[in-house]
Amino acid sequence: MRPLKGSKHPLLEAATVWLVSFIFPPIVYGIFSSTIGFDYLKSHAYIFGTLLEFFLVGFLCILLAVLNNDSRSVFGLTSKGLLKSLAIGLVLIAIHSSIRYALGMPIAGSNLDAFTQSLAQPFPYNIGFSLFCGFAYGPLEVFYIIFLVIRFDRGFNIPQSKIVSKGIIITTLLWALPHILNSMVQGPTAALFQVAKLVVTGLVLIITFKYTKSSIGSMLYWTFAVLLG
Repeated sequence: MRPLKGSKHPLLEAATVWLVSFIFPPIVYGIFSSTIGFDYLKSHAYIFGTLLEFFLVGFLCILLAVLNNDSRSVFGLTSKGLLKSLAIGLVLIAIHSSIRYALGMPIAGSNLDAFTQSLAQPFPYNIGFSLFCGFAYGPLEVFYIIFLVIRFDRGFNIPQSKIVSKGIIITTLLWALPHILNSMVQGPTAALFQVAKLVVTGLVLIITFKYTKSSIGSMLYWTFAVLLG
C-alpha cells in the first residue's frame, strides 16, 4: 500500500472532515432558510441540497486526498478487486430490492427531493443535475466514509488490510448517530430505526471495501439505495 505521504495528522483530518459535515449543514441551511425561505430552499433542493452535499460532505475529502498526494488505490479506485466488488454490490442491490418487495414497497422509487427535482428539469438540464446529484449523494458519500476509515485507522496505527478495526466502528457511529436529530421531524422511533439501519449499512459498505480492496461495489449499491431504493 502506498503511504499517505502528506498525512501527518490523520486524526485531525478525520475530525475536521466530520465536524464540517456535521456542524456546517444546519448552520448553512438555517442561514438560507432565514433569508430566502425554507419552502423555496426545499423546492430547489436539486441545486441547494446537492451543492451543500458536495461541498460540506465530500469536497474536503477530495481536497485533502489531493494535497496529501494519496494514491487512488488507497481509496479502492483501481481495477484491483473490481469484479469481486461489483458482484457484491449487485448482490446487495438484489437483497435490498427483495426486502422492499417483501414489504410491499416499490422496488425502485426515490424519496430524495434533490434527485426527483433534478429529473423534472427540462432537457438537457435534467441529465446534468441528476448525474451531479447522483454523484454527490452516492459515490462521493461513500468516498467520505472510506476517507474517515483510512484516516482513523492510520491515526491508530491499524493496517488498512485489517477488515474490522477501531476506525470502522468510529466512522460508522459518526456517520449514523447525527441522524438521531431526525427525531425532531420523524419522531424518536423512526429516527432510532434510521440510525440502526445506517450503522448496519455503513458496516456493510466499509467491510465490502476492506474485503475486496475496491470501493466501486459499495458506491454502486449506495447510489442505488439513496436514489432508487
